[in-house]
Amino acid sequence: PTGKLLTFGARQGKELVWKVNEVTGDTALPNSTNNQEVVSGNLPDKANLYNIELPKNWKLISNVGAGEYGQLSALHAESADWKVHEDDSGEICTQTYIDSGANFYLGVYSGTNVSVHSGEGGGTEVGVIEKKTILVDGTEGLYHKYQNFCTVRGESMDVHIIRNGKSYHMVMNYSPEKFTNAGEVFIQIINSLRLE
Repeated sequence: PTGKLLTFGARQGKELVWKVNEVTGDTALPNSTNNQEVVSGNLPDKANLYNIELPKNWKLISNVGAGEYGQLSALHAESADWKVHEDDSGEICTQTYIDSGANFYLGVYSGTNVSVHSGEGGGTEVGVIEKKTILVDGTEGLYHKYQNFCTVRGESMDVHIIRNGKSYHMVMNYSPEKFTNAGEVFIQIINSLRLE
């Protein structure tokens, strides 16, 4: 992941483990992704700004409240089969390969400055495959399906909304070849979201 993407990976052996980046101030890595909490059902965030339902058997990587840069809440989860690796031989950036599965991030920020899709490595339309408006708990938002600038294998979807003076940014990164129902799963997660 590159650019403005709000998650980062760190190696543990040959596997890349994902956590919310320094924006939350929480950079401690687990010993193993298998030690993460497996979740399903209704899940409130730490700041009580929303409830969301994650798919059965997904791992909750982090669920934190306020952090730096106006962050009010951040939640990060991944499917049981999420695997990604990087190759730093690229000329411009580290190349990312999403091998299987999907991960999901939801960040809530104070203010109404919702960024365009993250990690695009250029202007707002670079890498965009699809763009449309979408309703999230009765609030209109902007949906993108795109490929990050430095992602060689894998795609991303995101939704941005503004509600009650807060910006909500939801992202799913996935392997289209191995996580073939990513679009359906992303919309199910988005449709389960209940905002304050």
